[in-house]
Amino acid sequence: MMRIALTILLATSTAMTDPVAARDLQEVLNTGSLRVGITLFPPWATRSGNGELIGFEVDVARQLAADMGVKAELLAYDVERLVPALEAGEIDVRRAEIEALELSLKLKALKALQIWRETQLEIEKKN
Repeated sequence: MMRIALTILLATSTAMTDPVAARDLQEVLNTGSLRVGITLFPPWATRSGNGELIGFEVDVARQLAADMGVKAELLAYDVERLVPALEAGEIDVRRAEIEALELSLKLKALKALQIWRETQLEIEKKN
């Protein structure tokens, strides 16, 4: 279920953004790598003493990629470069925790719409 939800996330996050050159979902799956743009802002993302990226955002990005069955390729950017990097196709998603939140909200909205439609169908059947 989580893999399906995260797959929907990538598909909707790239499809719902204005002209973006990021790879589509099938390309990400074919390459086996999800390129995630992050900004260094402790504790969300920072570098350890040996230069490794660590933090909440890094953990979310790695889990997102793992749930999709691909490897996370973490790319650090200055905050003002995130959207241009996405538009240029340098990364597939920006800030994984934002993407995960957007997915959660989209899934809740879709569920609410489904419940509303089912209710409307029931009302129509009764009339």
